[in-house]
Amino acid sequence: MMRCLAPFLFNAPYEHIRSLHKLYVDSIVNQLDWRSFVQNLNAEMQDFNLLVSSFPINFAICESC
Repeated sequence: MMRCLAPFLFNAPYEHIRSLHKLYVDSIVNQLDWRSFVQNLNAEMQDFNLLVSSFPINFAICESC
């Protein structure tokens, strides 16, 4: 399923998996690295939510023109 959906998500799932593999070294995850990863992921999701939430507004404005 991920192989089918990844192109529509701009291969973001694969990028997250790669970064998780880099984070998980010798069966240990460093707490600072994990915290940084989660903060970056949260920031990315907030940016995505802002983009998606502004889409209906832009669509409604264009529809009325």
